[in-house]
This record gives sequence, structure tokens and C-alpha cells, in this order.
Amino acid sequence: MPEAAMEFEHLSGIDAEPINFHTTDYSFLTLRCVLNIYIALLLLPNNPLYGHYGLVVPPSVAAFRFNRTAWSPCDNVAVSTIMNNVAAEFNFEKDNCFSNSQTLETALWNNMKAVTLAGIQFSDSLAGRTDLDNNLEVTIRFPSEVRVQNFTQTTLFLWCTHLIFSPYQIAGPRDPNLNNGAPPRYFDEGFLTLQYYISREFIKYHVDNDSFQMPTLTMQRFPYPAWTYDPLLLALRGFLSLMFMLSFVYPCINTVKVITTEKEKQLKEAMKIMGLPNWLHWTAWFIKTFIMLLISIILVLILQHDFSVLNLVDPFLLFVFLVCYACAIITFCFAISVFFSKANVATTIAGFAWFLSYCVWFFIAFQYSTLSLAEKMLICLAWNSAMALGFKMIIMWEGSPDGLVWSKFFSSVTPDDSFTMAHVILMLIIDTFLYLIVALYVEAVFPGDYGIPKRWYFPFTKSFWCGNTKNTGKYTE
Repeated sequence: MPEAAMEFEHLSGIDAEPINFHTTDYSFLTLRCVLNIYIALLLLPNNPLYGHYGLVVPPSVAAFRFNRTAWSPCDNVAVSTIMNNVAAEFNFEKDNCFSNSQTLETALWNNMKAVTLAGIQFSDSLAGRTDLDNNLEVTIRFPSEVRVQNFTQTTLFLWCTHLIFSPYQIAGPRDPNLNNGAPPRYFDEGFLTLQYYISREFIKYHVDNDSFQMPTLTMQRFPYPAWTYDPLLLALRGFLSLMFMLSFVYPCINTVKVITTEKEKQLKEAMKIMGLPNWLHWTAWFIKTFIMLLISIILVLILQHDFSVLNLVDPFLLFVFLVCYACAIITFCFAISVFFSKANVATTIAGFAWFLSYCVWFFIAFQYSTLSLAEKMLICLAWNSAMALGFKMIIMWEGSPDGLVWSKFFSSVTPDDSFTMAHVILMLIIDTFLYLIVALYVEAVFPGDYGIPKRWYFPFTKSFWCGNTKNTGKYTE
């Protein structure tokens, strides 16, 4: 039989296109220009044409000095024959088997991790049999963390089998300088070779012909067309939301201070005596603060247009997102101010709460892919965390060809994630009304030293919704 080249990721004979680092035109020696040149030179591979490689035992397996593979069950001649032949290909010890899958898993957990490449689990129903069916189910058990680390990695990298796509999609292939594929690097870990040898020995078992020759199997990375290389997205993943959080901290603290100062100096009570209704008082503060924040948002959008950082996001969608964020900020300031009558105390607590609301996102950012939709929406109750999730959505969409536009408003970036930009804006709107309700309720029940407190259940009374019933009776002296 002639040798046939079988490709795992694309057809044989198709050469990978060289990586084309198209970049946006930049002013000479701007910071972004220098950053792009530096990172491009750092990451540009020497040979962007991916070559073929055969499924042989990778050097990394020998470097880790593994000497065995473990499998179960033992009491099957065909399984033992297949696995002993596989062990011979790796130059491993033979007859390293266990009675069932449970004892195999226990052994892998306890003391075999350092010297065992992997555990191969066949169905326990094969125990006691002398043959194998045409359909064979095999579970290959590697450790949860990969053993071959990329030189750019500083933490353990997991297999991430629960994901189909990388959480952050960036234009171009992942790790374009790796000929054998990006992490988790199935070839360098020995997974592909082990899978291939098991499959080959299983086929030989059923063919039962000494003259049968297996075709040669080779691998090659899938080619990728020219793409726009934007290394700034890598930095923006953790920097953009932090920058916005720090940018709006002063307007928040200042708003709380001036509102509380007004109450501290009894100016609010004086305006009430002159007939100012409570709803008009809060509306005035909302409009005043909103105009100041709106000016900042418009300036951000203008700079975004002229000095493009987020190239693909729809400007009006970004405007709506930032406006919803600003509204949540304003009502949060209202909610904080009603709890205190001293401006200095209120300002301190507001600053602490401001950073605390971002810490929620800070601590769960690396566990994002494991969170459910309900957990992500619950996190959005902290307005700064909702903002961070919103910018995460925007940056994730920046790695796609289309970017975040209105047609993608209700769509998730990857099939692994059901969270969308619509959820973020919805939760910011909910935050806005939630903080406003807290402010109005607390002010009514705990008005401070100069007001008349209402009963805690006043929202559930008829008079609150229908007003006080007018007395139409006649009075006589």
C-alpha cells in the first residue's frame, strides 16, 4: 500500500501563508508605534511557514523521564497486547495494568504522576473477555495541568477542555511561532502520539495480517491568511477597565461630598421650607452630575475616533454603554450620601466602596470561563465590575473580524459563553434603579436630624401610591 499523508488540521500540500503584520498608520515615534514595533520584533517567528511533523515520541516525553503508561482492565488479552505494543513504542515498562478504572484512577492520584505519562482507561466491561469489538471507547487521562510550559507562561496552564475557543480572540493564529500548535500543545505533551499508537495497534489487531502496513501519518498547522496584528489588545485586557475606574473616581467622590455638604449645612432643609419637592431636588442633582460626566464621555468618544484604540466597536454602542455606566455612578453617589450627614465621612466611605466594587471583578477575572450566566449577572450588581465585564466584551469582540456592533449586541463572542453586551447594559440599568430606590427609601425612613421619618413599610401603604384622601366633610362651630 502506498504511503498516504494524513493531515490532522488541513490537507497536505497546502503551504501556510507567511504571517503578514499589517499595521495601522501611526505618527512617527508615537508611543503606540514604538509599542507595536517592539512587540512585533519580539514575537515575529523566524519561520512563519509551518512544516510537517510526524507522530513520533516527542523529545519532551524523554526529557521528563517517564517510564510507563498505566491502563485498565488487566484481564483482557487483546487490551494487554495493544498496550504492551504501545509501551514498546515509547520504550516504557510493560504490563503496568490495573484491575478496573477505579484502582487506576487511585494509583494515578497517589504516587504515579511523576513517572507515568498518562492513564488509559478502557471499559471495565472488557474484563474477562478475549476479544474486542469494532467500536472501542478509550479514555486517556493526563494530569489536569500541562507539563510542557511555554517560555512566556508564568503560571500553570490547564488543558481547558471545557472551552472550544480561547476566551480572548486575537487576529491571527494562537502562538504563531510554534510549529506544533499553541497550548495546550497536544503533540509536545505526548497526547497525539499516544492516541495515534493506540489507534494504530487497535487497527492492526482487527486486520490480523502481518503484511499490512499502516499509512504514514503527518501533521501540519492550519494555514492562516494575512491579518492585522494589534498587540495593544493584549495590554488592554486588564488595563482598560482599570483606567476607566480610576478616571471616574474623582467625580464620584466629589458628587458625594457636595450632596452631603448641602445636607450638613442644612441647605436642603431650607429649600424644602421654601417648597422644593424632594423629587425635583434629586432630579436637579442628577442632571447636573450627568452633564459633567456626559462631557467626559463625549471627549472619550472624540479621542477614540481620532486616536483609535478600539478600532471595531460601534461608537454609538460604546456611547450607550458609557452613559449607562455614568447613570449607575450617579445613583450610587445618591445611595451613599443618604447614609451620612458628615461630608468627610461620606467621602471616605464612597472611595472605599468605589474600589471595593471593582475588587469583585479583580478576584473573579481569571475564573470567568467557569462562571455561569447567573453568577456573571450577579457580579454586575457591583457597577464597576459590570463596567469591567462590558469592556471585556468589547475587547473580546475586537479580536473578531466584525467587532462589537449592534448586530452582535445579543450575541456572545464564543460558543462557550452565553454572556453578551446586552446583559451588561441591562444590569447597569438595573443598578441605576436599584441604587436610586435605596437612596429614596433610606432618606424617607432615616431622614437625619431635621426630617420626619416615615415608617419602614411606607411603600406598601395605600397613601403612598394614592395620596392622602381629602376630607370633604363639613365642619360647624
